[in-house]
Amino acid sequence: MRISHLNALKALEATLRLGSFVKASEELGVTSAAVGQQVRTLEAWLGHDLFTRANTAIIPTAAAERVGPRLTGHMAGLSEVLADLRDAGTDLRLAITLPASFAETWFASRIPEFWQAHPSMDLRLNATNRMVDLRREPFDFALRFCEMPDPDMEVIELFGDFVVPVCTPALAKRHDLSAARIRLEGVPLVHLDDRTPDPTWATWDVWADKYGAARPVAAAGIRYLEVNSGLHAARLEQGLVLAGLVEAHSALESGDLVAPFGTDRNCPTQYRYRLIWPKGRKLNPVQTEFVDWIQQTAVRFRAVLSQYVGMQTDGSYGA
Repeated sequence: MRISHLNALKALEATLRLGSFVKASEELGVTSAAVGQQVRTLEAWLGHDLFTRANTAIIPTAAAERVGPRLTGHMAGLSEVLADLRDAGTDLRLAITLPASFAETWFASRIPEFWQAHPSMDLRLNATNRMVDLRREPFDFALRFCEMPDPDMEVIELFGDFVVPVCTPALAKRHDLSAARIRLEGVPLVHLDDRTPDPTWATWDVWADKYGAARPVAAAGIRYLEVNSGLHAARLEQGLVLAGLVEAHSALESGDLVAPFGTDRNCPTQYRYRLIWPKGRKLNPVQTEFVDWIQQTAVRFRAVLSQYVGMQTDGSYGA
């Protein structure tokens, strides 16, 4: 049977998976009216409806629900075929999606080591907090701070994280902050409204309760949306910020920031940093070497973390 209506099937798959014409249109890069029209064209060709349309929602029919998972699988397969054809003839491509703040901090200071060993590599980095669909989009790997992903993904555990207060040495000195004096009263604080997807990421109240400090006034301090903005605010001496040791590590190591109460006074995260890619995908030599490299790099970094999260320190990194 000749395959027809591919655009309409693509619109149908996205609508079934995402639950609305609007969300499907955002993913497909067309208007919601165009998605709706493509689905109606398919319905006219089939001779029956695929959705029951209400004032505020669309409800898939039993037939549409039945074919939805198979349709998604077939669309993913077509995407993989196109990716294979696009990349045929090159063994140098490496495309990675990763969180913006992680890209700017931990990853940026380490990827030059791998780049120098592969100067002809076609490296493509996508620094975004959007959850990229690795089956449908042109990325080889995702570096994510996440819970355990679906079983259809290959996963390499890298390391966990530890939330700890950080600030500049000058701010710590000005407010007399030290491991011997655990307090938040009168200290300017930076709040991060959208910290991470991890529901256990510590707030100031959680950290204060764990280490016997008085809870801060809820409205006090500066509020930012993302973790990297909080670290920037800390560098500008706008206040004390709760940051993950993974992303704050370079600033702590250089002395730009300190952990005034000690890195041992931290709150471990539930989520972990993981390298992820679809099962069954063939890796080229550069991609395979990247997997080996990041595993070795993660082993070294876990050793660094283990030294600091259990030590009584003055907040600085190093002996």
